[in-house]
Formats: sequence, C-alpha cells, structure tokens
Amino acid sequence: MGKTSKRIQRVETDQGVVWKKYPEPPLEKTFFVLQAWIAKITGAKILCVTKSKGGINALHDEADRLRLFYDKGIRVPRVIDQDDECISMEDMGTALPIHLRSIPDDQKEGIRLVKLAAQGLADIHQKDLAHGRPHLRDIVWSKKDQAICFLDLEENVMDLMPLNKAQARDIWLFMGSTARYLTNDIDILTSIYEIYRKDAPDNIEPVLLGLVKAIRPFGWFANTFPDSWLGSDIKNILASQKALETYL
Repeated sequence: MGKTSKRIQRVETDQGVVWKKYPEPPLEKTFFVLQAWIAKITGAKILCVTKSKGGINALHDEADRLRLFYDKGIRVPRVIDQDDECISMEDMGTALPIHLRSIPDDQKEGIRLVKLAAQGLADIHQKDLAHGRPHLRDIVWSKKDQAICFLDLEENVMDLMPLNKAQARDIWLFMGSTARYLTNDIDILTSIYEIYRKDAPDNIEPVLLGLVKAIRPFGWFANTFPDSWLGSDIKNILASQKALETYL
C-alpha cells in the first residue's frame, strides 16, 4: 500500500500480502507546522493539528476506526489482527501518489483517479464520518479492483469538533494535497471539487467557505512575495484556495 519503513512492514503470507503497522511517536512534518501556523494567524481553529499522539493505544484506536469505516461500507483495509505490538491489515493496492508518478504522461488518467478519490470522500461524509487527514498519500489505488481505498485513520477529529466542521476540514486538506501531487491548474482543481460537491451533504460547504474566507488574507499576504520565495506547500495551499474562492 506504500513504502515499507521502520513503522510499516510488508509481509508475505500464505493468504497474501499483509501490512503490519507499529506504533511510533508522531513526527513533526513541514505541512503540520504550516497548518498550525495558518490556524494561529487566521483564528481558524478548525485547522488545529490533530496528528496522532502515538503509542499502542493510538494504534488500537485507529484499528477501531478502520472497523467502523469497514462496517459502513467504506473501502479501508480490513484489520486482520492486533496485539500489544502492532496491527495487521490486508493489502489494498498502491499509494495513489506513487501510482500518479508512474503515469506522468497521462494526466487525464491521473485526474480521473483523483476524482474517484473525491467521490470516495463524499461517500465517507454521506455516512456521517470524517477521515481526519485525507491527503492523497493516505489513499491507495487498487489496479486489481479498479477502486480507491482510504488509509491512515489516525486523526479522529470527530471527537474534537462538530461533524460538519470535521468534514469541511477534510475536503480542505484533500484539495491542498491534490494540488501537491497532481496539478496547480485552477480549472482542474475546481472540476475535482465539483465531483465532491455534487454528492456531499449540504451543510458542509457553508463551513468550508467560511474557512476559505478566513484564510484568504493569508493568501493576499503570501502573494506579495516573489513566487520563487514560496515553498511548494504554500503554493499548493494558494492554488487550492484560489479554486475554492470561486464559490464565495
């Protein structure tokens, strides 16, 4: 489902490939720092960073959320086993960014797959759930099943804010990661949001647009700097913001 690491191990068994996920203290990532900074300067508490606190209890909480999503018909890995060291999950395919990088000359196919992911996120929200961190790197593509699957349910924001706020946060994060891994083209980003929008619950967009409006001054400020001064994460946020601002 992605690259093996110290925390995530791919294991061949008689029944097929199994992924073992071990606990680890959360890492500080550039995007988390940027997200927290934007939340602070804009007052958009909805963007509070909610990364997993780490440890085996957090991993078991994730296993419980995987089962909840699975039981509601969302395509997530089936939890095969869990103990005091790790959780074991079935293999669901290839991480979507890895697959997108394998077809660099087929943007049309890349857009189709990301639109499927947007549709999948709308389906999650229709079932009164929120993912918590639906970056494209936490989504996989199953070539065998020709289907999208969601991973890494470590961030349970549904316990921290009203459901529609958690869902608005989901789509905002998703759009930013789409800009990172696929394109900064505003028309394409807008077409991807339209796929989500047509099936998402009606009470999400007002909250999302309130968030977009709160962040807009950050974009005005960032745009005063030369493009070469801006990092890729900021450029991606600006692109997704510009696409979403067309709905204000």
